[in-house]
Amino acid sequence: ENYDVDEKKKIKSHLDNLNHILGLIDYKKRNINQSKSILELKYNKYKKCLNVWNTITIIFSSFLTLIESSKLVFIDSEDTETTLTKNFFILSPIAIGTFITCSSGIIKFKKYQEQMEEIYILIDKSITIVSKLKKLKDQIFIVTRRDKDKDKDKDNIDHIVNTAEFFDHSNNIQTTYKNEIIQEITNVYQETERYINYNDYHKYLNIINYTAYKKHVLSKDKKTFFQDYKHKIHEERIKDIKKLSLFDKTKVRYCCCHRKKKITIPHKSYDDEDEENQNKDKDKGKDKGSCC
Repeated sequence: ENYDVDEKKKIKSHLDNLNHILGLIDYKKRNINQSKSILELKYNKYKKCLNVWNTITIIFSSFLTLIESSKLVFIDSEDTETTLTKNFFILSPIAIGTFITCSSGIIKFKKYQEQMEEIYILIDKSITIVSKLKKLKDQIFIVTRRDKDKDKDKDNIDHIVNTAEFFDHSNNIQTTYKNEIIQEITNVYQETERYINYNDYHKYLNIINYTAYKKHVLSKDKKTFFQDYKHKIHEERIKDIKKLSLFDKTKVRYCCCHRKKKITIPHKSYDDEDEENQNKDKDKGKDKGSCC
């Protein structure tokens, strides 16, 4: 379609704005995901500490109940002599009760439960804003007709048939980003930075970067694998699949002590096995010929 000079400049201006918003979305999304990952690691840390303290408190409380219950059996009320057993049943409840009181005080002082609840709310807000950024990014891809992995067609305007509709969608996206997304990102950033300090970056950033790098490499490997992989099912393999699905008895075991059946995957394909069998047949034929 032929465009006027002014109309073409206007379209180029809108495309530049949308591409600039795409760059901002990627930058903001990386920062939010980084803060969310740090909060998740801190949440897991608080959860482990709380579970440890609660477990120790439960164990010592149960042990204290056992001692109090066994005191009447092992100690005679009429016996006035001080023995080691008597001293144990008298002093151990005092020591265990003191430890239980101390551990409960530490849990209340550290405020693990309150911090976990607040961090969980922030993680949920971060997930919400990331989903909104992804939605806005997909809308930009639909309007500009760009491939997510290719930037060579970012200035192509041949796909724009209805310019009025294109301008309307572009203005809606820019208005949504300016009036809604920016404010929500600012609020989430403001709240998350209250719980993240310099030491958190020092402790967790290396783990987060390594995980992100590994995730990126594996996703690219997976994509390349599906593009280049050509699947071919052998007849013998189909027979094995039918045999397992029709005649093999499978029962669901709910016992935790049940040993799972190991599935062995052959290292060689059926084509390699056929070649080996053919070579064996040839060798047998040679041996028979030599014997004759």
